[in-house]
Amino acid sequence: MQIIVRQATTEDAPALAKLATLTFPLACPPYHSPENIAAHLERVLSADRFAEYASSHDFALYAADMQGALVGYAMVDYRPSDDLDVQTHLAAMIPYAELSKLYVHPEFHGIGVAHTLLDEALVDMAGRGIRTAWLTVNQLNARANAFYEKSGFANIAKKQYLVGDVIDDDYLRIRRLGDTDEE
Repeated sequence: MQIIVRQATTEDAPALAKLATLTFPLACPPYHSPENIAAHLERVLSADRFAEYASSHDFALYAADMQGALVGYAMVDYRPSDDLDVQTHLAAMIPYAELSKLYVHPEFHGIGVAHTLLDEALVDMAGRGIRTAWLTVNQLNARANAFYEKSGFANIAKKQYLVGDVIDDDYLRIRRLGDTDEE
């Protein structure tokens, strides 16, 4: 089956939010309550938020389609980070952008959807002159950490991330782009 990655639109927002309700909880450690997950989904991954992301030049939002079904999404946040930890650790790596989201429907894991979305995001970043891609991933998310490690993202620090009212321990990972990039 062919994976088609395209720019997501505001019309995709409801489907992206529905996919997020399935994929985001899979990335969460087991100690998160359904209420915490629901609060995060509403704050960050709702249809309204996806519509905002899709219509803003500050973000590049991608949808992965297979035979007309939305099976994954990725998002790059091009806004300057206001996070002091990120600013400190990436000060010498400017310009940088955040790979903010990368999720795939569990029925489509392992067939290249995540790699295809990641490749599209990295090409877009490099095309905009970004030198460093950064992301955070929960320390307990073994699948995601293995994927990012294999994809060239080095773990450079620990970082905290708020889900609902619980602070998670994440890794801050980076990948240099440009002349060291093999994309």
